[in-house]
Amino acid sequence: MALKNRLMLCGVAMLMGLAGNAMGQDKAAAPAKALEKAVDHAKKAADDGKAEMEAWTASAKPGPMHKWLEQFAGTWESETTEFSPAGAGKPEKGKMEYKLTMGGRFIQMDFEGRMHGQFYHGGGMMGFNNVDQRFEATWADSMSSTIMYMNGAADKEGKVLTLQGEYTNPMTKTKDTFKEVTTVIDKDHHKSEFFGTIDGKETKMMEISYTRAAKGTKAEATEKSDKLKEKVKDTAAPKKGDK
Repeated sequence: MALKNRLMLCGVAMLMGLAGNAMGQDKAAAPAKALEKAVDHAKKAADDGKAEMEAWTASAKPGPMHKWLEQFAGTWESETTEFSPAGAGKPEKGKMEYKLTMGGRFIQMDFEGRMHGQFYHGGGMMGFNNVDQRFEATWADSMSSTIMYMNGAADKEGKVLTLQGEYTNPMTKTKDTFKEVTTVIDKDHHKSEFFGTIDGKETKMMEISYTRAAKGTKAEATEKSDKLKEKVKDTAAPKKGDK
């Protein structure tokens, strides 16, 4: 029995010794594993950061649809016709100014004319969302306190742009939908048709016809005058070192 017990104790001691050596080796290897893990984590973070930057860069790059918007840049004379169950109203003249901004990513719209016999001023911004692959636009005007949001697509030929949105009807306090269809006729003419829903049926409410303003118009003269003022202002500004 004594010999048996002694052998058992020797075995336990041997196992403890082996375990101790293994623990010592794991302890020695721990810093190396931690460093390796930190390096892997840093590499993954760098890869993720690079991928994120590439995604944002791609989403911001102007493309063919932004180029398509360039055709509207400039000053346009307009005629607005409203429609009712009684028929078409008398056309009202106005002016639309389109300006490219943000490196050609968006186009600003500024409109002046008359609506319901009253002065009307409206404006907004439109662009093409590369991520969601759709045109998006906003609009606000002097006859409401609402900012309208629209989105949609152009047809394959690039002649018709259809935007849709919704707004809260001030009388019923319910959401009403609307649609704007812009048709490019040629480089100097386009029109926008506006549709609403009446008694469950889509109904044409208004049409605006646009003709590019000819050279020498009042709008162009005003633009040239503004540029001349800026040029004179820059020339009159003292240069660095002048006394």
